[in-house]
Amino acid sequence: MEFRTTQMSYNFGQDGVTDSINITITGQEDSNYITGSFKIIKEDLAGQEAEALDDLTRKEAFNICKKKFATYLA
Repeated sequence: MEFRTTQMSYNFGQDGVTDSINITITGQEDSNYITGSFKIIKEDLAGQEAEALDDLTRKEAFNICKKKFATYLA
């Protein structure tokens, strides 16, 4: 299934540090479509090079969401 990012937003805490990132991705295979919205929090960074949410690249954030999405499609 091919995925793409359709929306990405950052949520900041009182201290100005990013608390979470919300990402909406869509998937398409043949004529079937699916959409999912995911929240990335600091605990989701395990195994990533980024140490803080602000350090995540768009590609890294997208890959985290794809892994979360895959758990629902299995």
